[in-house]
Amino acid sequence: MMHNPNKEKNICIDARALLGSGGIPQYTRHLINNLNSENKKIYLFCNSLHRLKEFESRFLKVFFRAPNKLFNLSLLLFGFPNINKMIEKRIKNKIDLFLLPNINFWKSKGDKKIVIAHDLSFAICPKFFNLRDRIWHWIINPKKLYKNSDLIIAVSNNTKEDLINIFGINPQKIKVVYPGISIDAGELQNRKGNYILYLANLEPRKNILGLISAYEKCNTGLDLYIAGTGKHKKIIKKRITKSDKKDKIKMVGYIRESDKARLIYESQLFVYPSFYEGFGFPPLEAQILGVPVVASSTSSMSEVLGDSALLVNPYNINEISKAMEDVLNNLELKNRLIEKGWENVKKYSWEKCAREAGEIINSFL
Repeated sequence: MMHNPNKEKNICIDARALLGSGGIPQYTRHLINNLNSENKKIYLFCNSLHRLKEFESRFLKVFFRAPNKLFNLSLLLFGFPNINKMIEKRIKNKIDLFLLPNINFWKSKGDKKIVIAHDLSFAICPKFFNLRDRIWHWIINPKKLYKNSDLIIAVSNNTKEDLINIFGINPQKIKVVYPGISIDAGELQNRKGNYILYLANLEPRKNILGLISAYEKCNTGLDLYIAGTGKHKKIIKKRITKSDKKDKIKMVGYIRESDKARLIYESQLFVYPSFYEGFGFPPLEAQILGVPVVASSTSSMSEVLGDSALLVNPYNINEISKAMEDVLNNLELKNRLIEKGWENVKKYSWEKCAREAGEIINSFL
């Protein structure tokens, strides 16, 4: 029987990646939104006590109203259910390809799947993860999931190299597709802010404690705003209370998407001294809004930012501090970084990301 390329194919996307906050839900949301559904019937799989309300009309949903912890425990202890068989039984049809936008509990048999790899921070710098997170990654066993996949889409060449060097993945099995970048800017004008900004998750690998130390050495009258939320919040707060500049360091908390552009736009400098990133959305969001960036030179940052940001060694507090002063005190440098930032972000679009990912998906159907 001949293969019919025009026959509608069934694709199932693991929409559990939409649950939560940060770069991965953002990536998943934009990828789903921009994916070409021509000749495809796209299903979104999710299990949760709370119904997934996104994409209500555009895609078919396969929703299992089961608590994540119970569902995952069943997979871990009993190897049940086989997710692909469970979904196919529900839709009364065969799934031609599963797309996993992130690592997660997955038990299946005989399925064809593509897994998207964002970063290997859990393997490269486990010291930045608490015991619970380390156990979670051990149970998930990302190495096995990647090795058992038919293909891996890496979000950067840095992540691709990590997959090869750390997990021993065949390079032929990995395709690099850069994410896009976008931010709801609305109408912004008249910059009035007098602050340096960090905006992302509050977690150890983001090096926020190092940023505070660098700011303390920095000769500037600007405040430091630390925006975001996360497991490192209490430690950061405690560190600020011990700072000579504690009255100048503001913890802004969680920022809604509708408020994010204004907060970034008003800042004089965006600082992102992360120890490790698989891609790194926040500096690019700052560049879209014309804010100069100081970022770490490690992992994917030099690949993603190039010479459009002032790159520093995140382990060198004096270097971070000096870079901050250089940008704030040198108008020519500041304007050059702003111009190069605008040029840099043109390389990253969700339409291009979805088109390239779509071509890879089509090659498997």
